[in-house]
Amino acid sequence: VQRVCERAARAVRGGGPQVDDVTVLAAQRRPAPPPLRLVAPAVPSAPLVLRRDLRAWLEGLGVEPRQRQLVELAAGEAVVNAVEHAYGGSGTGTVQLSGQLADDGVLHLAVSDRGRWREPAALPGDRGRGLAVMGVEGGRVQVEATDAGTTVRLARRLHRPVAFDAGAPAPPAPAREPDELRWSAAAGEAGPVLRVEGPLEAGGAPGLREEVLRLARHGSLPVTVELSATAPLASAGVQVLVDVLERLGPDGVRLVAADSSIAAAVLDLASLPRRDAAGPPAGER
Repeated sequence: VQRVCERAARAVRGGGPQVDDVTVLAAQRRPAPPPLRLVAPAVPSAPLVLRRDLRAWLEGLGVEPRQRQLVELAAGEAVVNAVEHAYGGSGTGTVQLSGQLADDGVLHLAVSDRGRWREPAALPGDRGRGLAVMGVEGGRVQVEATDAGTTVRLARRLHRPVAFDAGAPAPPAPAREPDELRWSAAAGEAGPVLRVEGPLEAGGAPGLREEVLRLARHGSLPVTVELSATAPLASAGVQVLVDVLERLGPDGVRLVAADSSIAAAVLDLASLPRRDAAGPPAGER
């Protein structure tokens, strides 16, 4: 399709000066993408195992990176809930992840288990953000609980990146997010800066808590936690950030996330104070 458009545009211009806009529209029938069918044991590593295959499937659909990260975030939350709650963390049972892209561009995912559904507490306090995180930025969430198990259905309209200038060089591919949580500490003007990358989920969250508290004990305050490259930021990671804010206070820890990042959307959803990567706290601009 791209080649047809380029040739048609050149033919219209005829090699001479362009005196008016040229618009070319071409359409190509493509085979429907195959549905996704994944199964993993209900163990703590299940979110990572399933996310790798889900990411490969979404990349095959040409989904733009931000939309892909939102889908991975929602699916990961649903998988974690199944592992921790449906089977009580026993390690028995399996989690199934299925997905299909409908003709209208809406992605439908289903995360299923054969365990027990636990109703959210009426006053969950600092817990129970999983369902809200699944629906961040317009995602739809539906829970179907029966005696035979629970299915969480997720729906989100997907988008592909659009190239507006066919003659321009292709933009560089975005850096691939790491599959495992990692961080690095450095000295900043106001205190230590901890840069966090990768999935901040249940498995790595306690380690991040200890690292922030260690920096607070051995360095000047505040500790700045840079989360712009943190994806997905799961509800377990949010809970860790709530914990360190309660222990160190807003003057002892600063959360930083670029406005365009997935982490910023999750922090705002949880009403946690944050600063833009190059600006004042969100809401103070």
